[in-house]
Amino acid sequence: MVFNASFWEAGLVSSSVTPAPGGPRLGSELPGTHLFYLIDAGSGGASANEMDVDSFGYVCYTKLFPNLELGRLRAWLQLTKQDRWGRVPQQIEANTGPYISATAANQGAPSATSEPVFGAPPPNTDDLGALFDPAGGDAFRDCFHKLIYRVYALYKETGDKSLVTYGYAPMLRTLKHSQFFRPPGSRLPADPPSNNPPNTYDQLLVNGHGIYNCQLYLLSLQILSKLTPTAIALGVPEATPAVREQIDTELAAAKAEFERIFWNPKTGRYRYCDGTGGIDGRTGDIFGAKKPVLPPDAVFLDSFYAQCVASQLGLPDLIDLRRARTHWHNTLDAFLAPKDADGKPTGPPIILDENLNPYPMNYIQSPGRFVPEIADVWPGTTWMATAAAVHIGRRTRDRELIAKALKMSEAVANRIYDDGATTKGHAFATPESWFVENVNISRYAAYARARSIWQLVDALDPILRRPRPSKPGRTRRP
Repeated sequence: MVFNASFWEAGLVSSSVTPAPGGPRLGSELPGTHLFYLIDAGSGGASANEMDVDSFGYVCYTKLFPNLELGRLRAWLQLTKQDRWGRVPQQIEANTGPYISATAANQGAPSATSEPVFGAPPPNTDDLGALFDPAGGDAFRDCFHKLIYRVYALYKETGDKSLVTYGYAPMLRTLKHSQFFRPPGSRLPADPPSNNPPNTYDQLLVNGHGIYNCQLYLLSLQILSKLTPTAIALGVPEATPAVREQIDTELAAAKAEFERIFWNPKTGRYRYCDGTGGIDGRTGDIFGAKKPVLPPDAVFLDSFYAQCVASQLGLPDLIDLRRARTHWHNTLDAFLAPKDADGKPTGPPIILDENLNPYPMNYIQSPGRFVPEIADVWPGTTWMATAAAVHIGRRTRDRELIAKALKMSEAVANRIYDDGATTKGHAFATPESWFVENVNISRYAAYARARSIWQLVDALDPILRRPRPSKPGRTRRP
C-alpha cells in the first residue's frame, strides 16, 4: 500500500482552512477517527480514494488493517450523511488545504451542489457526447452499494456497534438514493442513458440495466435486510419493522426481475445488459476515443462481483448459482483462449462480444487509435472474477469449474511475475491492464484494483484475524 502514496491523518482536528464542501471535517463527528488516504495508481494518472476501485481490495483492509478501514468508512458515512441526497461520490480528494473533502467523480464540483436527474440521451444524434455528459444523472452508481457492503463487512468482522448506530441511517439513505434511478415499472436501477460512466468500468457504456450495478443493488438490499433487526435492537430510529418489510418485499421482486432480464436460456449465459436504455447504435467520446454501446449479450468477465461479496460475507445467494455455473462452463474456454505471439496465455479479456470473441484494440477506430478497457486484460478484475468462480464452484460442488477458473488468474500472475522480458517491471507495479492483442502496452502501474488478489486468497483459504491475547490469569478457549 505504501507504493501507492498513502498516508494516515493522525488527529488533525482544527485549522484556519474552511472545510469543503462546507460541512464539518470528514470523520470529525466520531472522536478518535483518523483518515487513511491512498492514491489509486502509484505511477500517477489516477485519482485518490476512489470508492469504486479501492473496494476491490476491501478484504485486505477489513481483515488485515481494520483500524484503517474504520477511519475511512466513518469519513465516507459522514460525507453521505452531509450530502443533500445521500449520494456517495466516486472519490474523496485532498483539495482544500489539509482537509479531506468530496467531489462528485471527476466533475470538479462538491457532490451536494447538483441535483440528481433521471435524464434521457441527447436527441437526434448517434453520438452520446463527451465524458460526463449531464444527461442521465449520477455517474459511478456502484459506489452507493460498495460503501454499504464495506460497512457491513467491517461490522461483521469487528463487532463495532458504532458502524450500525452511526452508519445505518446513511446506508439506508444512500440505498433510497439509488432507488431514484429505477425506471417506471422496474425494481432495478438503470444505468445512465448517456455517456456518464455507469460504474468503475467507466469506458464500457451500458444500455439500460447493467448486470454489475443491478447485482450490487441486490447485495445492498440483502445487507439492509440482515442489518435492520440489529439496528432496531440498538435503538436506531430509522430502523423499524416496516422498513425491514419494505426491503424484503423489494428484494424478492428485484431478484425475480434480475433473473428474468439477465438470464438468456438460448445462450446459457447471463447478459451484460438488457438493452432498454434507448441508446442502441450510439457511441460515446471518452478521452478522445469513440466507444460503442455494447449489445446485451456481450459477456462480462466481472458478472458476479456482488455474488462473490455475498458469499464472502455469508449472505444468502443473490442469483441462481446453477445458472452461474452454466454461464462459466459456457464462457471459460473463450476467456482462456487468447495467446500472445509466443503462445502464452494473455489472461482473460474484460469482455467478449456475442460470439465470445475479444474486441480488437482499434474497435470502431482508425488504425493506431487504441480503445482501452474494451480490449484489455485486467489483473484486478481477473482475480475478483476467479474468486467468484471459486465460491460458485464450491457451492455447486464443481471442482472442474474451480480448477479451470484458476487458470485465468494463473495466466495473469505468470505474466506479471514469471514471463521474463514481457513483465516490464510489473512484479512491483501491477498495472491496471494490458491489451489482449499487445501485452507490451499497459496502463496505470501500481494500480489499487489489483489488491483484489486478497479476494482470491480468502476464497481459497479464508483469512482469519489473530485472536486477541488473553488477560493474565485467564484461560482462552482454543
